[in-house]
Amino acid sequence: MRLSRWFVALAATALFALSAQAETVEKKGVLVTKQCVMEVLFIECPLWTYHDDAELVLFVHEDMRYYDLDLSQIKMREVDDGFARDGVEIIGVLDAAQNRLKATSYKAPPPPVASDFKG
Repeated sequence: MRLSRWFVALAATALFALSAQAETVEKKGVLVTKQCVMEVLFIECPLWTYHDDAELVLFVHEDMRYYDLDLSQIKMREVDDGFARDGVEIIGVLDAAQNRLKATSYKAPPPPVASDFKG
């Protein structure tokens, strides 16, 4: 009986510690490669930096920082639409200790509107 109480207390403590480190958040920013963030290139991020091994991050203007992304639950063809564009919305679980946002929902901004200017 004493062992089961100890186990329940240990499990509750572990669950509290995990919930304190990871929280569900919604972030909106620029989706780019980590290489572009290090070179301070955001919407000017060259397409050649976006490849299979590239580390994708979300730079959030509001926070003035970037978050490493785990996009394993998102289809890559959806991610393609938001690369190097501002206004990408990601909802997911943030692990503050690892600075990693595990995306559960992803939304790219609408494509730019064509201009009628005939200058």
